[in-house]
Amino acid sequence: MRRWIVSGLICSFVLAGCGKVSEQDADGPPACAGETAAELCTAAKAECGALDATDRCSEIRRVDCGGCTTTGEACGGGGTANACDAHPPLKAVDGYILGGNGQYSIKFATDGIPGNGGFCCGTTVGEARASYPQFNLIQLPEQSQIPTGQIPSLYKVDGYIVKHPPDPTMLEYRGATNGAMDGTLECCSPDVAAARAKYPTKNLAYLPFFGVAGP
Repeated sequence: MRRWIVSGLICSFVLAGCGKVSEQDADGPPACAGETAAELCTAAKAECGALDATDRCSEIRRVDCGGCTTTGEACGGGGTANACDAHPPLKAVDGYILGGNGQYSIKFATDGIPGNGGFCCGTTVGEARASYPQFNLIQLPEQSQIPTGQIPSLYKVDGYIVKHPPDPTMLEYRGATNGAMDGTLECCSPDVAAARAKYPTKNLAYLPFFGVAGP
């Protein structure tokens, strides 16, 4: 076999030219590198929770987008998966009925965010509500106070009264576990009082703007 040296490289008729064989030629194309979990969560606009995402390598991956950091918010609490929300959005909530054992007070709020004002006291939840019949109040049993400016955890709320989407003049019941909607629902009641009377053993919160245009 004839060979010669050109510019310091050994060439021969066996090789198809001169030079080194690259690593890519020897081992095939480099492996595909998918996005990080954080990048996949950002692309899906997922704020929290587990997510099944397809990365740039066409691989379906289960990633964890973390938890919610704001007090009173839960992942999916507002009915939207992978979104942090006070479970659920508390538009038009005027305050909270706190305490128990014959002593119920009210902590006033604006859109669910407590202010400095309050009321003391009623001997029953019904009496506390009757003191401010024009207000939409959520009962939080076993809580005696809420820090001003912080949306409270609704872990003792058993369900919600919301407008029925096909007919907003009617109200439907949506069940909850530790304040987070659990997917159960029943329709319908003509007003809030009738909805509460239908479920006398449940602590229900009225959310007039859930799922519809609000202020």
